[in-house]
Amino acid sequence: MAKVNLERRAQIGRERKERSRQALLNAARSLYAERRLSKVTVDDLVARAGLAKGTFYYHFNDITAILDELSIELFSEFARLLAELRKPVSSPMGRIARAVDGHLRYVAQDPEWGQMLVHAAANIPRSAIPNRPDLIEDLELAREAGLLRFRNIDLAADVVLAMVIEATAIICSEPRNSGTVISETVPAVLRALGLTPAAADKVLAQVEKMPPLSRSPKEM
Repeated sequence: MAKVNLERRAQIGRERKERSRQALLNAARSLYAERRLSKVTVDDLVARAGLAKGTFYYHFNDITAILDELSIELFSEFARLLAELRKPVSSPMGRIARAVDGHLRYVAQDPEWGQMLVHAAANIPRSAIPNRPDLIEDLELAREAGLLRFRNIDLAADVVLAMVIEATAIICSEPRNSGTVISETVPAVLRALGLTPAAADKVLAQVEKMPPLSRSPKEM
């Protein structure tokens, strides 16, 4: 009788569990892009994933648990995207402009990802968004340079994120107008933070020379 490789059997079991868990998360991603969270049910998820209902409850306690996990995953991707975009820029306002511009351009290419981000933003406090420390750092540096009109850095960060999420939602609903939305949103963010129109145009001229993002958020 052949010996049973218990370690290999356990590994196969773990791989099977991970595949089913990922299938559920992928199904949630797909449904997230189509409808409001309140309209997504466990039955919808397992039907989309092609799994039994009991499999869902093996991995997650309820619908909120999987949507919370997916929200965190989406904003982690968002954070990696913005961190990659800001790397080559030296000035704080330039980094903010580059991040906003690059993010919106990526959304124009992948509106489904943007739509999921919009849904997630409605269910997670802005203070919990993973990219916030980078944004706070840039805003503090801008304030030290006398470029920021806000005294409250958290409020300034909320303004930037609110404008980005709103522009993301518009691009997802009106993809043909994405170029106009981007060209209006980036300078609007800079002016809202305190730059004069002339100073904002100077920053934008630098950002426009930079290459587009070469990888998707999931690949970072």
